[in-house]
Amino acid sequence: MGRHPQLYWPHWLTALLLAAVLAWPQAARAQQAPPVLADLPSLAVPGARVVDLATRTGVRQRLLLLRPPQVEASLILLVGGDGLLNLDQNFALGTRRGNFLKRIAARLARQGFQIALLDMARDESSFFGGPPLRTSAAHAQDLGGVSDFLRQEAPAPVWLVGTSLGTISAANAAGRLGPERVQGVVLSSTNLGGRHQAGVFALDLEAIRQPVLVVHHEQDDCFVCPYHQVPSLLQALTNAPVKEVLAYRGGLPAISEACEALSAHGFYGLEDQVAQDMGQWIKDHAPRP
Repeated sequence: MGRHPQLYWPHWLTALLLAAVLAWPQAARAQQAPPVLADLPSLAVPGARVVDLATRTGVRQRLLLLRPPQVEASLILLVGGDGLLNLDQNFALGTRRGNFLKRIAARLARQGFQIALLDMARDESSFFGGPPLRTSAAHAQDLGGVSDFLRQEAPAPVWLVGTSLGTISAANAAGRLGPERVQGVVLSSTNLGGRHQAGVFALDLEAIRQPVLVVHHEQDDCFVCPYHQVPSLLQALTNAPVKEVLAYRGGLPAISEACEALSAHGFYGLEDQVAQDMGQWIKDHAPRP
């Protein structure tokens, strides 16, 4: 039988591979979620509970309710993407654990805000959690039901707070429900459209007659959230009695894609400042219901 050729494995290559293997755990630890991504049970403050509302026939709208002892206002938090959190009765999130509004929910509750962190209504699939659902009258009806529930829990103004695609939900519902059922709107990292979608500009923004706060990072590199279009958004809000922009720079270096939460798009590293500024603005401009 012939002899098999003997493979030559240089010592320097062995050393290089060994160094890479030894370095891998350190690199993995460096990419682990930072402290701001604590699991949702950390939001289980006294009085917190998961609530299921029947907002339409055959529809279950689930939310996490955080209620402080004294309620300044109630905030309906609308996350981006498909809107699905897969929130269970144990306060555990199946998806979007790092979302900006999820990260600041407890901070806002500590400022005296009753918080409703919304999952997407259970009659809709993930696919329909995008703009077609968010611009619909049915979705606004769901949010109106949440607003009515919050007002029963605490007689305080109700604000819609959306981020990214959640801003389409907030702007759509604000215009459809009016200031009688929703007293203010916060649009953070607003979806301003791109080549294949119009973002909030597809909505009747003139129908919004509530105070509007626009919160945006000047270095947001998400292609549908360009900061240079923010002035056009303010101009389109012709009937908002008060409208203002809070703009930010800096924060921590991004560890996610540009349109994901752990970047300038999600105010990564600026959570305390943005939550404090947002809360104070709402308190200063919240009309009584």
